[in-house]
Amino acid sequence: MDRIKPYQLEFRHYESYLYAFVSGVMDSLEISIAYWREIGQECWRFGHKRLLVEEDFPNAIPDEDMVRLISNVPEELLGVKIAFFDRHADHNNLLGEFLAGSRGIIGRVFFNLDDARAWLLSDVQTV
Repeated sequence: MDRIKPYQLEFRHYESYLYAFVSGVMDSLEISIAYWREIGQECWRFGHKRLLVEEDFPNAIPDEDMVRLISNVPEELLGVKIAFFDRHADHNNLLGEFLAGSRGIIGRVFFNLDDARAWLLSDVQTV
């Protein structure tokens, strides 16, 4: 019997990038680690080097868990350009962007999905 995941994750494969939409009733460190691992595996399996992640959870994980999450980023995502958009603009994802950058992860947080996609498809690597 399959264990029911506490989040929903949908993928769309495009020629230039992978799009991942993740949502759920509640986010936590454990849930975030699980879906980022799943996203990393999908990137690796299909050879994607650009990733657009859209997230929709009503809560944000605490800052101390953000630190733990970034230290658990799957190796499959190293070298992948990541654009991240959270439907909840009040969540402090800029801390995650800063921490990820300090680990050498190429990524940015956006407050607009179109801006995220435009940056992702550009040749720009960092801010």
